[in-house]
Amino acid sequence: MRHRRSSRAVLGAVAFALVMASQGAAVALSDRAAAGAREFGSSFEPDDPAPDWISTVDTAPDGSARASGVDGGYTTGIPGNITDRVTEVRASGENAAGGEVKENLVDGESGTKWLTFQPAGWAEFDLAGPAEVVTYALTSANDFETRDPKDWTLKGSADGKEWKTLDTRSGESFTERFQTKSYDIPRDAVAGYRHFRLDITRNNGASMITQLADVQFSTGGGEAPPPKEMLSLVDRGPSGSATAKAGAGFTGKRALRYAGRHTADS
Repeated sequence: MRHRRSSRAVLGAVAFALVMASQGAAVALSDRAAAGAREFGSSFEPDDPAPDWISTVDTAPDGSARASGVDGGYTTGIPGNITDRVTEVRASGENAAGGEVKENLVDGESGTKWLTFQPAGWAEFDLAGPAEVVTYALTSANDFETRDPKDWTLKGSADGKEWKTLDTRSGESFTERFQTKSYDIPRDAVAGYRHFRLDITRNNGASMITQLADVQFSTGGGEAPPPKEMLSLVDRGPSGSATAKAGAGFTGKRALRYAGRHTADS
């Protein structure tokens, strides 16, 4: 078991009706019909057109990249974190009126939390595709340590129906608020699963409330070279905004997410 403070990265999520010409606004196209054929518009919902340029840099007429001094490397959460691949979260209950909802478990923000009015509870997570998770982490919420999980089981499933136990913990405790604790899954239990279920069977003493700030999943490693281009992918809406509803997109729940970092120009 490893203890770790949660960290944050600068991530972006854009939800808008995107109209884009393949050669960029700076290139004049003499054939207006050709320009129209290259336009793309979407709100990124399941029934909307999907972009075919995910994590792809724009190019100039000579084929050179229109990007410099950036790549797709960024750090968030525990090493090898793949929580950004979570596409859906379900839970036994939540405090919707207080904004303490299940989606907060994967927003990467320790200041938000999931809360259920029961001494136990569960949450299920769907990934975009199968992953061999070797480590997971839980982050305690902002108050009342008696509401923290104490006993739980993590399960994995290929189809969301048949579940296999991956790890079981009992008598756990968090010594601080916003504390992240990591747990390794036994090697013989690691396999490619698309669905994960955290089943909290007992909290730390509260009679009617269980809460948790974050859940993270990791495939380990984290030493691979970063992608050469900034990342862009269809994802859920931004986890927080001063001017927009969390977890919402332009017309629904989807948005275009981008992430990367500045590097020294070569």
